[in-house]
Amino acid sequence: MAFYNLANINVMVVEDTAFMRLMLVQVLEALGFQKVVSFSSADKAIEHLKGIAGTPYRNRVQGVDLIISDLVMAPIDGLMLLRWVRRHKQSPDRFVPFVMLSGLADVDEVAVARDLGVTEFMAKPFSVQSMGERLMAVIDMPRQFVKTDEYFGPDRRRQRLYPEGSDRRVNTDEGKGKGEYTTTINGKPVTFLRPMNRLKDKVGGNALSTGTLPLEAMQRALGTLDKAVEDYADWARKYVQELVQAYTESFANVKPRRVGLKRINEIAHELRGQGGTFGYPLVSDFSKSLYYYTVAGSREDDNAMGIVKSHIDALRAVINGKVEGRGGRIGEELLTVLQMAIEKFSANWTEEERIVLRRKTAASQPKAAPQTQSA
Repeated sequence: MAFYNLANINVMVVEDTAFMRLMLVQVLEALGFQKVVSFSSADKAIEHLKGIAGTPYRNRVQGVDLIISDLVMAPIDGLMLLRWVRRHKQSPDRFVPFVMLSGLADVDEVAVARDLGVTEFMAKPFSVQSMGERLMAVIDMPRQFVKTDEYFGPDRRRQRLYPEGSDRRVNTDEGKGKGEYTTTINGKPVTFLRPMNRLKDKVGGNALSTGTLPLEAMQRALGTLDKAVEDYADWARKYVQELVQAYTESFANVKPRRVGLKRINEIAHELRGQGGTFGYPLVSDFSKSLYYYTVAGSREDDNAMGIVKSHIDALRAVINGKVEGRGGRIGEELLTVLQMAIEKFSANWTEEERIVLRRKTAASQPKAAPQTQSA
């Protein structure tokens, strides 16, 4: 394997959470990327991309070779950003590799991102190793692109869809130098494009090489993440304070309960994607459960609010006590107390609601290790 030089790759990071955005930039720089630009919102990222598109190609020395974006952002989320990159006429590069990050790594969300043309989907929490492996895959194993009336993006099936010998070369402007072929599948025209692998050219690889990151780069990135772990509890404590405030106002009817539960749901989503990354898997577990209990359409009565409060109390105990890892006996006790509270406050629920409850409980069970998902 070759050790790739990542210094010349221009990376765009789009993440609305300041702590996570800073961590991503620092980890990427530790891995060897020297040209990283970051934005706190998708609309700012789009303005930057428009500026690149308006620059003559020969002068685009600060273009974007790779986009790494969070999914859940406001007012424009990562899916809308992806759609703009792949389909808008002002996009400077519709082929640019796009890696989506999210704690909301449910099957439906992955499917939507895939159908919009995402290159890779990486679930939070993630590790330095999983991020490095995913980025190497983007460089070494780029997929051909598919263009139909309904879709433009990387081949979703990761294999050639057209039979050998049935294609014809098409010399359109968009396809020049990219190996463009068109065929008919199920009576509809489908165009396959093989863009030049600009990333591999920039890292000094060749068509037959596969790359890896130097051990010292991985160690630097791990050290950067370790430093972030030290600061995470202080950052997360602010979120807990927001949870308490939103719950208090909702329970006292100072604000409509759905307004407060919506805010709690948003915070739970942020925490579920952060905790495991920074050494607090219990934060991810409890936040994932809280997320499902506060989605739109959830119950809003006092018993439901009791379940919400029990989750917030568990999160507060983990963060204030800096209970890292699974927490041993303390972690087991917190999980037991939370499960007992859920059973207590849901005692009068209907059988249909109990079925939903069991599904939510199963969905929020701790995972063995952080996982990445491909589109």
